[in-house]
Amino acid sequence: ILSSAQDVSVMPGVGIGNNGTSSLGGAISIATISPSDTAAMSFEGNYGFSERYSNFFNNNSANNPFFIQRNSLSFHTGNINFQFYCRLSYAATDGFRDRSNSELSSYTFSLHYKYKKHQFQLNAWGGVQQNQLSYLGLSPADFEANPRINYLAANEKDKF
Repeated sequence: ILSSAQDVSVMPGVGIGNNGTSSLGGAISIATISPSDTAAMSFEGNYGFSERYSNFFNNNSANNPFFIQRNSLSFHTGNINFQFYCRLSYAATDGFRDRSNSELSSYTFSLHYKYKKHQFQLNAWGGVQQNQLSYLGLSPADFEANPRINYLAANEKDKF
């Protein structure tokens, strides 16, 4: 969502009347990117292995890097009586801890139409996320032996 955002505003506290009664503790406002008058397309891709934690641990089991992949494709139609923006994203990692992978895909669509002094904008976004978990802490002995160990079974997954 934040890849397709132009501005994020955090409004803390009660008394934010234009955000409804459910904004008792405050509200977060996310403004989508402004439509572009020129047509454009972009692709961003990252693929590789992270060795971020290899110097932190001293045993050999932690020196194995873990896989990371991130891709996104976006395009603007430019101004042709209306403007359309689309962004498709995919991210995956096998995680630092054993059996702690994540796979995420998302989309953002925005249709913008100007008529005289009025502007209409329709936004839609969504996605799918599948995670294997590794939220259980390690005992000091297990951490010394293998800091990547995961006590959860391989078939325990969350799907959102």
